[in-house]
Amino acid sequence: MPAVTTPSRRRTALRLAVAAALSGALVATGAPSAGAAPVASDASRPAALSPVAHHRAAPRTVPASALLQPADLGGAGTTAVTDDYWAALQPPQPCGPYPSARLRRADRAVQAMIGVDDRPTVVVNDVAIYAADGAHRYLRQLRRAVAGCGPGWAVLATGVAGDESVLLRHREHIDYADTDKDTYVVVARTGRALVVVADTGWETADGHEAVVRDLAPVAVGRAAVVSGG
Repeated sequence: MPAVTTPSRRRTALRLAVAAALSGALVATGAPSAGAAPVASDASRPAALSPVAHHRAAPRTVPASALLQPADLGGAGTTAVTDDYWAALQPPQPCGPYPSARLRRADRAVQAMIGVDDRPTVVVNDVAIYAADGAHRYLRQLRRAVAGCGPGWAVLATGVAGDESVLLRHREHIDYADTDKDTYVVVARTGRALVVVADTGWETADGHEAVVRDLAPVAVGRAAVVSGG
């Protein structure tokens, strides 16, 4: 694809990524975002009051170990997402916001620039922890929304990274380049954790379905450290 001048914000972010690549790290920039305060744990109540086992409160933070690592990305480094540039993927909420967002307790996201067919592409990985059954509710709300939300979002497959996972394609029109661009996203649940892996492409170039299919199971395995409770 020929080089295309991008809007100022994306152009700035991508130039920073290229500068990092020239110094030996193929990465963009970005860091952890804070969620709502965690719910109180039932563990403080005397066990004798109820025969039902109590569950631990949702963790306050997502550790770096719960996200994709350079070893998973062919050696490409990752950087934390610190602003709202990728907010539409943390997690995707077509026709949202969804009621399950109120159960979100912690979140962390990273991004990395990797090479595919000798061209750069930007991968985003987000892991969020929900209280109660919030992650399960989110997936139900997502499927319902995509089914009636118009042509921009489409479900391409399910079960790509465990039973509760979905592969999405988001197609948007880039006005200044007069072209369509596809971003591929896998959203998967593991316990109380919700995992997002997206290939956002590069400038006006599409992402890659094969990339997210390959990385999503790895990302779900990484997120297992925060899935219990």
